[in-house]
Amino acid sequence: MRFVASSRVLKRWQLDEFIPGVACLDEAGQFDAVITDEKMDRNGYEFARNAGLPLYRVVPGLIAPYGVPCLNRRDDLSLQLIPIKSAPDLPGASQEVEVLLQEWRESGVSWVNDTPPFEGPLGERFELIILDERDVNRAGSPQRALTEMMPLLSGESEHGLVIYLPKRLDDRSLRQWIERHLCRYDTMVIGDDYHVSTLLKSAQSVLLYSSTLELDARMRGKTCHVLYSTLSESMRIEVEKQLLRGCFYRNPENRTPVSLLSLISWLRLQRERRFFFTGDIYALGFSRWKYPVLRTYFQGANVHRVTSKHNADIPIGSTVVVWGSKPIFEYPGAEALSSDGYRVVRLEDAFIRSVGLGAKLVRPLSWVIDSKGIYYDPRTPSTLETLLNSGGFSSSDAERAALLMQRLIKENVTKYNVGVSVWQRPDAHRRVILVPGQVESDASILYGAGEIRTNIDLLKAVRSENPEAHILYKPHPDVLANLREQGVGEGDALEHCDEVITDALMAQLLDDVDEVHVMTSLAGFEGLIRRKTVVVYGSPFYAGWGLTRDKQSHPRRRRTLSLEQLVAGTLIYYPTYVSLKTGYYMTAEDALDQLIDWRENGTYDPGRLKLLVVWLRRRVLNLLGR
Repeated sequence: MRFVASSRVLKRWQLDEFIPGVACLDEAGQFDAVITDEKMDRNGYEFARNAGLPLYRVVPGLIAPYGVPCLNRRDDLSLQLIPIKSAPDLPGASQEVEVLLQEWRESGVSWVNDTPPFEGPLGERFELIILDERDVNRAGSPQRALTEMMPLLSGESEHGLVIYLPKRLDDRSLRQWIERHLCRYDTMVIGDDYHVSTLLKSAQSVLLYSSTLELDARMRGKTCHVLYSTLSESMRIEVEKQLLRGCFYRNPENRTPVSLLSLISWLRLQRERRFFFTGDIYALGFSRWKYPVLRTYFQGANVHRVTSKHNADIPIGSTVVVWGSKPIFEYPGAEALSSDGYRVVRLEDAFIRSVGLGAKLVRPLSWVIDSKGIYYDPRTPSTLETLLNSGGFSSSDAERAALLMQRLIKENVTKYNVGVSVWQRPDAHRRVILVPGQVESDASILYGAGEIRTNIDLLKAVRSENPEAHILYKPHPDVLANLREQGVGEGDALEHCDEVITDALMAQLLDDVDEVHVMTSLAGFEGLIRRKTVVVYGSPFYAGWGLTRDKQSHPRRRRTLSLEQLVAGTLIYYPTYVSLKTGYYMTAEDALDQLIDWRENGTYDPGRLKLLVVWLRRRVLNLLGR
């Protein structure tokens, strides 16, 4: 069905982002219906009458806008077309209703989705009373609305009673009124700054004044008692089908029309990531430029940047966020803090990161957020190791991982995506081995390397075991950019290899070599993705699962994984991806799309001010001899 609207309505409601193919009245063509709004746009009304076309009024959709305060964003997610006069009802959505209902229930989404989950204790048997702003305005006060609803109560005093209402109305006088008039019930009052899905899931029955949450309750199969229902009889009988009529949805990331099922998946991701951490979080040791980035990764929490003068003031029992594996008591001013007294969460760059280096203040597409350890430090289990050891990977996870690997290979994607030149494989029929250099002061070497702990010793070992091979050595990008120091004896690399490669794309090198030999480098994982033989001399996260040739044992890793399972755990579930375009959470596949756009079009390159800061930082470090 092709809709047409005036330019004012089209622009005001951004209709083309919700409805495929919606046109402007000024365009020529064949149309099936006209869209106006509550002001009855005269141009649209006249066009519909003269053309004999049905007219529909656009109103806000049933799914409320999604907002992120720290980003100052609030995006509409849905709109609805209401038939005017003799216009026919719009057809229902084409997707399978039962699939949609199951996803709705399991995902924990609702009509309003930017509030945190309620995590307090709930009774085993309770009735849920829901009031919203419109209910209170209609009744005159929450006390009067509750009085009118009292006949709906079951009368069974052993049932608990949970009252869910706008938090601003939860005052002392209302509490006192509830204690007097509902004293026979075990009553709990919960403000609507908590998400309603947990309450709906656990409630025995739902009592409503006139709230649109009746739709949500019925979709979840709950018995509803409604004083002033806004639903027609047919909608109460087949709410799941009627709900979809005339409703349109968009993905706020790419601003294109999507199905309700797709939007539910997007909302589920936002809720899972946003509210994994709530309450107060104290960021220890973060620079000023990283703080806004940090807030986008902890959107459901109150993030406090703590300076060295106030490190000791972090309340005991708080959640403390740090970068990497450094103990919290090693930060200036925090010497008295013990990791045992705090929940320590560690951050690190993830594996599909950026076009450019973090040391150059290039913003990341992804970080890992680990409350157990960190993936490159094998001294203690990390969240990734726990996931790989015990995660129940499904066939759909394997399919998704396989497709992701295909795209990574096709698009020549690695972690930093730097380098421009193309390396030519030698004509001689010799095995070609790539040895990636690492920054020898990095924690992954300090904690994860085995007996071999320097780049030059790794090269010597590879040459000793493979005297006939053609060996390539590629120094670490931070070393090549003079952002980190060269390793001990690294300048003599050519004495133990055939070539030193400086500016070739890592992805292209990995495609053209036969083997990759590493201490702990991520290049080993990237080689596995390209199904290369990977020989490991240390304990990186991808070793010990039966996919690499390991020079040392990994006793905690008790499981043999397929490559698809390793990739699913490492790239799909472990990292947190945040869009550089919108600040919303996104999937690994979305991050890959954005990285390719970045690489090809320079869309998210750092500005001149950041580049100046990097230049000044490098000059200062050089003057200090660091």
